[in-house]
Amino acid sequence: MRHRVAATGLMLVLLVAWSAQARGAPFAYIGNGRDCTVSVIDTATNAVTATVPVGNEPAGLAVHPFGTRIYVTNNNDNAVQVFDTGTNTLTATVPVGVGPWGVAVHPAGTRAYVANLNNNTMSVIDTLTNTVTATVPVGVMPWGVAVHPDGSRVYVANYRVNTVSVIDTVTNTLTATVPVAYNRGALGVALNPGGTRLYVTNSLSNTVSVIDTATDTVMATVPVGSGPLFVAVHPAGTRVYVTNYLDNTMSVINPTTNTVMTTVTVGRTPRGVAVHPAGTAAYVLNFDDNTVSVINAATNTVTATIAVGNGPGAFGQFIGPLAPPQFPGLTLGLNQATFHTWQQLTLGGTVYSGATPVTADVYVAVQLPDGGLLFLQGDGNLTWNLQPLVRNWPISPFSGHIFSYDFSGREPIGDYTWLAAFTQPGTLNFIGPIVSAPFSFSP
Repeated sequence: MRHRVAATGLMLVLLVAWSAQARGAPFAYIGNGRDCTVSVIDTATNAVTATVPVGNEPAGLAVHPFGTRIYVTNNNDNAVQVFDTGTNTLTATVPVGVGPWGVAVHPAGTRAYVANLNNNTMSVIDTLTNTVTATVPVGVMPWGVAVHPDGSRVYVANYRVNTVSVIDTVTNTLTATVPVAYNRGALGVALNPGGTRLYVTNSLSNTVSVIDTATDTVMATVPVGSGPLFVAVHPAGTRVYVTNYLDNTMSVINPTTNTVMTTVTVGRTPRGVAVHPAGTAAYVLNFDDNTVSVINAATNTVTATIAVGNGPGAFGQFIGPLAPPQFPGLTLGLNQATFHTWQQLTLGGTVYSGATPVTADVYVAVQLPDGGLLFLQGDGNLTWNLQPLVRNWPISPFSGHIFSYDFSGREPIGDYTWLAAFTQPGTLNFIGPIVSAPFSFSP
């Protein structure tokens, strides 16, 4: 039997979290495809405060969860540019696949996911090193990208084959392919705050598919306007906003009834939508008007029209956060659910840091079929003694490999569960919930 802990594993890597900048209000970052710029809008005043030159045809844009970086896909450069939001200056250019469009950032801020339209892949970028760490095959002509709120899965809409690819973020492998509309044209994707529903725009059938993420099946199909492209969900989960580029409208969906409750007229050819993190307004990018429509979320009326660059449009969450996450958290993931003799188990994890620095002990344990607990240690051994994996760890973002184990066939047959938790140093007072990853073994 062999068990190994990665040299860059959880017990050895202390990553420095990016702190959120103090601001009166979040900023919106608008990619202008025709003049290769990003317009920076102060959402407190709805005024453009800066115009930043970027690469060739910015197509997707996402803000880091801490608000300190923006990630811009340059469709004709086959690259992603990274900008510091404090100075609006370029800090890195990352080569990715061919024709990058949609981009989304992991909730922990440690990974960015990019859909490459012209070679049917998704690039995974390590946001600390600004390097591509994995390239994942997906469906034909991938466009929109969304990450589950718990960081465990990525969803990619595949335009040509009417499907959504579901990718495990620990193993970077495809776990499901979900058929959506009967006609070609799956483009935009967005999740509700709980991660229980995924909304997919079907641009050629004028509908939105609602996917139950627990079963990876379509539970409803909602007729909307003509040519739906982009979709965003209200932070409270009470509304879903869909831009319709052929009739210059935005459909507002009630997610309880899965029906359109109202339709708002916006500018010409709307090609982007995001919701203010306070839930007060939706921002719609009007590609052929070179404007942004600001829609009051309470009244569903346009309250402001902002002139920006030439050809605004963006796949992604282009408005920054109000603040970084308040509390730390973590998730666990396994490379498969059932193991047999000579197969290798790989345990991965993701850590989210909170707004306030927290120091904790980290416990990782495996529960055996008889209920006993073995605790993982920093040297790779498992012990019956109640001991943390790491003591006095300043919780920082982490995503990667924790532990590997090769099954010999002598292990007890049955159901196992990996468990992990943070505790206050030197105590068993938990900081946040205990998380789990179940699996089973049979020879």
